[in-house]
Amino acid sequence: MTINAKNVADYLLNKLKVAISKKGTATLVVSGGSSPIPVFEALVASEFDWENVVITLVDERAVASDHVDSNHKLVLDHLLCGKVATASFIPLYDNQAEYDKISDCDVILLGMGTDGHFASLFPNMIGDETAFGLEALPQIITTGPNGNPEHPRISMNLSMIANCENVCLLLPNAEKIELFENAREDVKLPVHYLQKAFGERLVIFS
Repeated sequence: MTINAKNVADYLLNKLKVAISKKGTATLVVSGGSSPIPVFEALVASEFDWENVVITLVDERAVASDHVDSNHKLVLDHLLCGKVATASFIPLYDNQAEYDKISDCDVILLGMGTDGHFASLFPNMIGDETAFGLEALPQIITTGPNGNPEHPRISMNLSMIANCENVCLLLPNAEKIELFENAREDVKLPVHYLQKAFGERLVIFS
């Protein structure tokens, strides 16, 4: 099972075009991991004017920007290439002064881990209203060591993600599709709360 990366790229580009037509600029938020890489490559191959686009990350590991585990490095290596390099990139880590520029994003590309986490919102954080509460102040939060690879992290909280009208989620294999379906009833899976926040507005690519 393989996600059609061009279909995902076309969806993202359409939302960016709409935003640019309305306000002159658009903000694209992406995740790390391996799932988005084919989409990044499809975006690089597209014919699109990126000069009015801001790109940022939904989460980041607390590592140097040239570290193999850095989402910043992933974006530099696979997305900010060719014409996409003309977009403005706002790194997420240690960059608080720029956060106001990404608080009103237009489209978010998310992946999901095998534990049901998205962004850097993990199962051990469920119950933390700052992380998962829809009434919480939209913000970028810090976490302890989490995930694989295990690092301290920073992440948009669910409230900040929910401020974005257009959110899509990549489910690249049968295991993740099944987990996503189970999460409709399983409150121990972080993606359950993403489902509740967005309902049918959450766009799934599988």
